Amino acid sequence: MRRLPGRLAAATVLGNAAFAAVSGVAIASAATFSRIAYPEMRRRGYGKGYALGVIAGSGCLGMLIPPSVLLIVWAILTEGSVGALFIGAVVPGLLLGLTFVGYCVIAAIRNPSLAPAADRSHEEQRDAGAARAELISGLGIVALIFVVLGGIWLGVFTPTEAAGFGALGSIVVGWAKGMRPKDFMEAIYDAGRSTAPIMFLLIAGSMYARLLAVSGGINMIQDLFVGSGLTLVGMVLIMTVVWLILGALIDSISVILMTVPIFVPIAVAAGLDEIAFAIYGILIIEGRFADAADGLVDFYREGGGSGPVGYSR
Repeated sequence: MRRLPGRLAAATVLGNAAFAAVSGVAIASAATFSRIAYPEMRRRGYGKGYALGVIAGSGCLGMLIPPSVLLIVWAILTEGSVGALFIGAVVPGLLLGLTFVGYCVIAAIRNPSLAPAADRSHEEQRDAGAARAELISGLGIVALIFVVLGGIWLGVFTPTEAAGFGALGSIVVGWAKGMRPKDFMEAIYDAGRSTAPIMFLLIAGSMYARLLAVSGGINMIQDLFVGSGLTLVGMVLIMTVVWLILGALIDSISVILMTVPIFVPIAVAAGLDEIAFAIYGILIIEGRFADAADGLVDFYREGGGSGPVGYSR
């Protein structure tokens, strides 16, 4: 990408897309690239708002590109196929990532002050060892993506089995890159801190969905929508507004837990394809950028940037 205007921003988007195919969490992507990409873009003279916007926006790719945590939560609540949602999200996720890249390039062309051209005379020269290390890292990540997603799509693994092989592959790649027992224990603790709250939310969400079904709440709301005479577009518009309002107040998983048990039966009864509706819902919910902004807020709190803590949100 050496000849591309705004190439560091475009590389950040593509890096986030690759990271999303491994982690599936927007906060992790934003927190990682805040430390990797933001200092480098600022050092090369990139505009602060431009750099932060690229990281926060592309960080949300982690919510759409498989294996996405939000897609898994959606499938659990609707008792749908995780693999089908993963397959359905690939093209929209890649299309969204390429659109972000296009925006980065166009913005850099229209306003060169946002992304000054690199001074080739001062670029670091990589030695053969550094190039080889980068190649090993890149091939390791690509292999990990193919093992996890390829195994699901080809029917070799169930999503649960693919998660186990993905963890095993991550251990191998981490060890090859110099991680040792202390580093692995820290990674386990981090995973536990992220996973445990999600598990409690899923338990509560399943109870909430069961309560709605048993009490007849879903049928009542569905009859309300149908009896109102709204068109299909009108129904989807109301759902979209509800998602955007809730997204300004609570996190993505909570939005899904509260609305999916109600909205999905209404959408299916109205004739919408369940997979397409799920992808649309994830796009609207993830478009809030709040989850990715959390990673930037953490970056500020740790002294990684200047300005008020709440600036990025």
